[in-house]
Amino acid sequence: MIRRADKADLAALRGLWSELLPDGEALAGVYAALAAPERTLVLERDGRTEGVVLCSIEPLRIPGAGELAAAYIFGAAARDEGGLRELVTASLAAARDRGTAAATVRPRGDEEFAFYRSLGFAEMFSIEYSAERRAAIAPSDEKVAELPPERAPECEEIFTQVARWRSHQARSRDMWRAAAEAEYARGGAMLAVLREGEIIGYALCREDGGAAVIDELFCEDEPEFNALRLAVMDRFATDTATLCAPACPHGARRFGMIRALDPKTVVEAGLKRRPGDFEIEVEDTELPELSGRVSVRDGVAAVGERTGTVSITPGDLAALTLGGGPAPFLNPIV
Repeated sequence: MIRRADKADLAALRGLWSELLPDGEALAGVYAALAAPERTLVLERDGRTEGVVLCSIEPLRIPGAGELAAAYIFGAAARDEGGLRELVTASLAAARDRGTAAATVRPRGDEEFAFYRSLGFAEMFSIEYSAERRAAIAPSDEKVAELPPERAPECEEIFTQVARWRSHQARSRDMWRAAAEAEYARGGAMLAVLREGEIIGYALCREDGGAAVIDELFCEDEPEFNALRLAVMDRFATDTATLCAPACPHGARRFGMIRALDPKTVVEAGLKRRPGDFEIEVEDTELPELSGRVSVRDGVAAVGERTGTVSITPGDLAALTLGGGPAPFLNPIV
């Protein structure tokens, strides 16, 4: 049975946190002080307290889109994974019923990231812009060539190899071409490191107000990273460039996960940052009633019944529309 906590539960909850969480002894007192009934759910079996989760509704600040009410899941602990899943799902449903648009969590370690991914969450990254200077970049012997848009889909291979950057995994080969075309249309280019004809790294770049901007850069090793940054500066005849992270995984910081609880509201918030029409299917295995087709036409978002078989998770929807990164490659359907 899952129920709201009361004051009589605090001793048992302290014991659970101390026993089950790696840093539970240090945090048990902090969690206990925050364990108000309205934010605390308890799992009870045969009269024993077997699990607990805290959920605080907080404003999620989105650059360029204001604030969105989000459920912050924390202090989750249970004696088995099934109980933990039951608790977190119940907490998500309760937050949704309170009109909360999204949920966030900060997992600790790969196992927790995998667990929350199975609940429909997707990884998010900090949005950071760094000023790159030619003088600070080590020379590289890697050869860089400019690619025409029709070769953009070949970059899918290197992108897939950096698979942990999950907030971009919904892009198809046609979307790669569209991203490159969008960059070229703005006077930009797609540069690639080629080794025996194979693309091993690439950068989407453009000029903005006389300055070079790297909207997207993916590669695996430092020599390609250096070669691409220098090639961008050469392309625009400058000694500096602005690099967007998480467009470049070398500069991105893995910090948490997110998922939609109200797909329409999440998409509407995303439109404030990146206007554009699209249509995509969302499958929510934990809260099936949230599954459906999300579409935007002429700046108006709508949600309808699913009609196709290809879909993304509610986490991917939130990461795609609210996550970091430039516009050309974040529209899930071009």
